[in-house]
Amino acid sequence: MLNGTVICSQVLAFVYKALADHHVYLEGSLLKPNMVTPGQSHAKRASPQQVGEATVTALRRTVPAAVPGNDMVFLELY
Repeated sequence: MLNGTVICSQVLAFVYKALADHHVYLEGSLLKPNMVTPGQSHAKRASPQQVGEATVTALRRTVPAAVPGNDMVFLELY
């Protein structure tokens, strides 16, 4: 799960860097996040609690506060 959290955080950081480079108005944007999971080939399945925690960790690390619905996304994952 840690690897998935790191990769998801990196991808989101690249996306938000590109958006900033192009002067995208973040307050007018929406994010449809993915869920961080260990993957199908992983031997051990993650619990919904672990998936939620990993996903929220990645989002909190990278999604700017200016993106609307940040609190809503987090509430949906708990």
